[in-house]
Amino acid sequence: MKSRASATLTVRKAMKSRLLSIAVFIVLASAAALAHAATGTVKGQVQYIRTHDAGQYPGFAAPKFWFTLKGVTVAGACPAWQGLVLFAAQDKQELSLVLAAQVSGLEVEAAFNDAVLQDSTWCIPGFVTTGNPAPVN
Repeated sequence: MKSRASATLTVRKAMKSRLLSIAVFIVLASAAALAHAATGTVKGQVQYIRTHDAGQYPGFAAPKFWFTLKGVTVAGACPAWQGLVLFAAQDKQELSLVLAAQVSGLEVEAAFNDAVLQDSTWCIPGFVTTGNPAPVN
């Protein structure tokens, strides 16, 4: 009896040790991924703004929208659409600001963190600023 209980205890300890090792690996891998994230700001005039029909694109229904900035081809590892970095957002106030900037021709500054993605694809701007010209940093 004692040897059976001892064997069960040994197996349990080994399983706990293995689970702990896996958990530590996941934490370290996540930290490494975040450590390599690029952050910063870019600026330019608004080139494109797109909203989608909720019936045809339910995953990108309002208030979600996206925009690009003229001449902004790189923002860390943020993906591009037609050669321009695409920023995906879902804030109505942000949409109003981006629309107003496009109509007026003002520059927009967009903050990015290429580890913060919408739908695991597009960079989400942390903030958007307008000005004449828009400040950087």
